[in-house]
Amino acid sequence: MFRSGLILALASLFGFFSNFIFSVFLEKDAYGEIVTLFSLVRILVLVSPLGTNAFFLSHRDAYAKSANAIIVFPAFISLFMGMGFLIDELSLLRIAFISLLVVSTLSVRGIMAGQIRQNGAQAAIYQSLQPFLKSVAALAVLASIVAGEGKSQAIDILAIGLIVTSVFAIPLMLWRLVDLQAGGGLFDLAFFKRFTKAQWISLISFWLSSILGMVYSLGIIPLVSYFHGYHYAAYLGIYFIFWSGSNILITMLINNHYWPKCCATRSAGEDERGVIIDSLRMSLGVAALTLFGTILVALFISEFIWSEYSGIGHFLVIVSLAISVRAISAWLGMMILSFDALITRKTHVQLTMVLLMAVSVAAINVDDYQTLAWLLVVLEVGYFLGYFLSSLRVLKNRYFSRS
Repeated sequence: MFRSGLILALASLFGFFSNFIFSVFLEKDAYGEIVTLFSLVRILVLVSPLGTNAFFLSHRDAYAKSANAIIVFPAFISLFMGMGFLIDELSLLRIAFISLLVVSTLSVRGIMAGQIRQNGAQAAIYQSLQPFLKSVAALAVLASIVAGEGKSQAIDILAIGLIVTSVFAIPLMLWRLVDLQAGGGLFDLAFFKRFTKAQWISLISFWLSSILGMVYSLGIIPLVSYFHGYHYAAYLGIYFIFWSGSNILITMLINNHYWPKCCATRSAGEDERGVIIDSLRMSLGVAALTLFGTILVALFISEFIWSEYSGIGHFLVIVSLAISVRAISAWLGMMILSFDALITRKTHVQLTMVLLMAVSVAAINVDDYQTLAWLLVVLEVGYFLGYFLSSLRVLKNRYFSRS
């Protein structure tokens, strides 16, 4: 766990560094467009696996028989989805978006393979790949600024950096993940035929839940871009610098460690209460760390770093509440509401909040950035309450009963 934690800590630094460089050295509208495309990558990368991740974590023998197709098939789906964005506009940035989408899809398959093998370091390496590619592109942008290139050229340099690194990363990942001798055919989709009706229902429920959860988390960026412009989305980009730091810690602790451990414990018929309690303690620690860390940055250095963003300090102090609450919601969603019939409750909450978010962003009059900040807080508190009420009976009767 220490090695995977170190890798993800470095990934967090890479992610912070790249987003920091983009937010400082790109024009505000260009940065808003970049974070919009990055958020779309994060959403679409969950569409391509068709919800199979959770199934194969619990059915590892089935994964071994069809591992190659399980890796390659989602990559082709993501490529097909990405090509649709070229219809609207053929540009270097759109090509970079497609390449990053394919890389991210393969990274998710690598994370799953690491979780199945209970190899935390492998999962952490694949999870860190996207931040690493972004950091290379950020270095290219920084070098161009130092060389005297203007901010208007920085967006093309960023796109070229992402394309070049993706060209190297994609074949390397395929070479590491695909085993032509033992992993089955590359396009053998027979594993879908082995699913029972109940497994299909569970698979689709988990798939929709995962997509809705990510749409709620990141979908606000493209919504704000569409209804209010890229300059407002740029503020959300800075918010998500801190959000992503918290999310990496949660993913390291919950998704890559405690959740696979909980799945294995449940599959073995053992009591998972100890795993649940330990994961909650860690999530509360992450919530406290991100709350105070964001406030410290907001109060002492935010105005200096992002001098072109008026009121950024007040904006970050307000959204620090949303970031800390999000850590506990993530624990409830993964450790409690990702099993059995509870997935359906989780999906209902997510769908409700996605619709509420879409209506709120479209209807609200965003006349200043603090209004946007308070909207984030209200949505995150509503999200938490929905998860908490949906899991209250299970928490009380199964994990925190006095007996």
